Amino acid sequence: MINKSRAVFLFTGQGYQYHDLSANLYRSNATFRDTLQKMDVEASGITGYSVINSLYRMNGAARKPADDICYSHAVTYMLEYALAMALQEEMDVHPSYVLGVGLGEAVAATVCGAVDPSEMLSVVLKQAIVLQECCDEGGMIAITQDPLQEDARQHLFRIFDKSSLVTVYHCGHYILAAPANTLSKIKAYLGRNNISYHQLPVKYALHSPLIDAARSKFIQCSRKLHFCPPSIPFISGVYATQLYNLSPYYLWQSMRDQIRFSDAIRHLEATGKYCYIDCSPWGTLQPICNEIIHRESASYALDVITPSNQEQNNLELIRKRLDCTMPVLYRNSL
Repeated sequence: MINKSRAVFLFTGQGYQYHDLSANLYRSNATFRDTLQKMDVEASGITGYSVINSLYRMNGAARKPADDICYSHAVTYMLEYALAMALQEEMDVHPSYVLGVGLGEAVAATVCGAVDPSEMLSVVLKQAIVLQECCDEGGMIAITQDPLQEDARQHLFRIFDKSSLVTVYHCGHYILAAPANTLSKIKAYLGRNNISYHQLPVKYALHSPLIDAARSKFIQCSRKLHFCPPSIPFISGVYATQLYNLSPYYLWQSMRDQIRFSDAIRHLEATGKYCYIDCSPWGTLQPICNEIIHRESASYALDVITPSNQEQNNLELIRKRLDCTMPVLYRNSL
């Protein structure tokens, strides 16, 4: 059995958000709910509205579009951080490592104690505003194909030279970023060739040169943060290895550079066996992680928040599979 001291918390970025995420967990878990409410007070000072009210359609609030980057940045950061706090405070599950991709790296930085969570929330929302102001609209598309169709991916890059490879999660599963007009051509090509795809609800081509116009202002926002060495080992989704110090420039890299989640999991697998806990609000990293883990490995991945609203059952499964504890090492200002 893998004990709690061998847990790895996983945090994802934008791309799969939908309304009513974690509504059952919000109603049933006090730590999750309280953490969200405290963050919502701070976020509303920047967004001008309650993220919680919009997410759960409370108090007569209107829905925000899922691809509104300020809203989706807030939702992603707040839900992932609140879930990490619930796992630690209510279930006594504490990570040996944290690993984030994209915006998830900002959450990982707070959970590992490198950055104050309240400061990071403010910066994350201001970064979203910068991306909105500086970048032309584009998009991202997740593609799933038979591994034998590898030539199709190479063909995409040849005919759509403005597209960028965001990540290869595992054989046949990858994500592209492209300008809006190129994205339409890519979808038409995929449809003609019967290749499965899903356009992510993101208006900008993150992890590509198409956001380079935001670089200077993005980094300037991050300079307001006070960094300290992580208390819990931080595994980079950019470098696929442990980082001992974070910086404003690294936060830019986490949003601009290619994602190396698969390499990061393989790096961890080379050091031992782990329970990877998907702290994303939509449970997308868990199946990907299980695909990457070697069949002979004793490691496994579990999720918590899913569209089927099985959060309580998933938390109970985590409780049963993990058997010992580890001291709290994070800083919580919320």
